[in-house]
Amino acid sequence: MKLPMLLGILLLSASPAVAGDLVYLKCTGTVQWGEIESSGEKSELTEELTLHFKIDTKKKLYIDSNNPENQREVKIWNGVVFEQLNDFGEDATGIMNAQISYDPPGKIISKITLRDNNTSVEYTHEYAGSCEASDASAYEASK
Repeated sequence: MKLPMLLGILLLSASPAVAGDLVYLKCTGTVQWGEIESSGEKSELTEELTLHFKIDTKKKLYIDSNNPENQREVKIWNGVVFEQLNDFGEDATGIMNAQISYDPPGKIISKITLRDNNTSVEYTHEYAGSCEASDASAYEASK
């Protein structure tokens, strides 16, 4: 086998697109949870949080290992996953925006504002961190 062909095969076998179009990420960051009661009383909690994602670049889905049955459709452009969600069903109204850099792995940001229509309580969530390449076994172990 010629050397250029062998190098091409080795490079393609390492590519996420050839590996079933799946990319695995481990993201570590800080999340700030907030709650505003209908009375105006506020509470906040800040904590470190590690998330594991599986991104299917062909089907344009991403899956959080904490909630694997919830496969989310996303837009993918230039190595970044973009998600915007504003349909939370009848019980809640709000908006969520998220961006995850996967090629190369980098920043992750997410912001959610959600109002419970039954109680008028408003919830906020802001997450910022950085991601690194991971693998299927780390993703599965994090479930």
